[in-house]
Amino acid sequence: MNHHLQDTLKNNNFLFSQLNKAEEKRQAVPTIKPENRIVLARISEGEFLQSYNVGDGKKMVPLTQNLQREPDLDLTRRFIENRIEEALREDKGSGCEIPHLDPFAKEIMQFDKILPPITCKGKDWVRCYHSECRVVKSILETTKNVVCKYQDIIYESDHKYHLGPPTQVDGDKPYILDKSDHVKIKCTGTHEKRYMGVLKHFGLLSSTWVGYTLGFRKSVERKPAPPFREDTLNVLIFGFDSTSKNGFIRKMPKSYKYLKNTVKATILDGYNIVGDGTPAALFPILTGKTELELPDARKKSITNATLDSMPFIFYKLKEDGSFYLEEANGRKGWGTASKYCIGDTPQFQLMMNITDQFLRLDGKRFGFTFIADITHDNAYMISVADDAMVRFLQTLENRNVFEDTLFILIGDHGPRELPVPG
Repeated sequence: MNHHLQDTLKNNNFLFSQLNKAEEKRQAVPTIKPENRIVLARISEGEFLQSYNVGDGKKMVPLTQNLQREPDLDLTRRFIENRIEEALREDKGSGCEIPHLDPFAKEIMQFDKILPPITCKGKDWVRCYHSECRVVKSILETTKNVVCKYQDIIYESDHKYHLGPPTQVDGDKPYILDKSDHVKIKCTGTHEKRYMGVLKHFGLLSSTWVGYTLGFRKSVERKPAPPFREDTLNVLIFGFDSTSKNGFIRKMPKSYKYLKNTVKATILDGYNIVGDGTPAALFPILTGKTELELPDARKKSITNATLDSMPFIFYKLKEDGSFYLEEANGRKGWGTASKYCIGDTPQFQLMMNITDQFLRLDGKRFGFTFIADITHDNAYMISVADDAMVRFLQTLENRNVFEDTLFILIGDHGPRELPVPG
């Protein structure tokens, strides 16, 4: 660490700074008097302390016992962030030096694990393409008198939904998605019973299948691009939760090789997270602002703010055409049995499939796909998606998607569940 930064951080134990004037806060935060001092200290157990009005003799209290002072905490964090940034600029002129880390260093490889692929049981009877859902050919060839009842999954909020009325569809006739992109299906039919490939009996084995699938409802209007924007690029941001750059290189070698050598992707060696955690990584990309410049909308915050008011770029891009946001977040509470599967398909594969469908819609497209189920709680499991990711990239390459689409592959931060943080 350089001497100037060491002086600023006081050996990473104490940072004492004199404020001449406190920043006025939007949420009616009282102004701190100029003669008073803000002190942030770090003790050996890693517990952060904060104190205000030091000149009045107020004692330090654990930050965990003072969460109600969230606006003041933001002020302190902003001040420290600015001081560190100033120190780095003064010492280096343009910021910190980027370290060159070996993704396959022995210190990290000693913890590496190779996990088996995800195997999903059963056979889905129905699949959707865009707004049209049908019984698949293999089921129709082996099952007679197929009758399916479809119920739209209608979301009232991110965590609450209700099922629409059932609609019965017979045989190979299609069901058209109209009220929702997601649907629950129950199908019944009579299987043919075969022995050594020869039909022996018919009508003796009745079967029932219940499943979930998704597509794109027909009722959503596909807007044409505004005048003079017809030739602008489409955008697809494809992310893996809790995945660092080196972690991707290490655990997704085929995908990284294909991106680098075949797609000729630009590798951003100097790009880094602007803070810590998912919001600190995604907010600058999607809003042009850091996490600290936006209202605190975390669940534990006392502000009761939501993300709806934030200046996300997709609000603007919706005016140019279609927009679709998808995140792997536990199968939307559908009650499916497997943690990693939706029916016979791994959830990450379903995400890739629906993203490919999205890129085939008419009009301008802005997409954000974020896979979390195989990465958030396990730093090694992302490798099960390597072959599928290559196939997904090959599909895009073969369809010339990269010719008119800005494709951004990202991770929000390194793994949390790893002996050595990434």
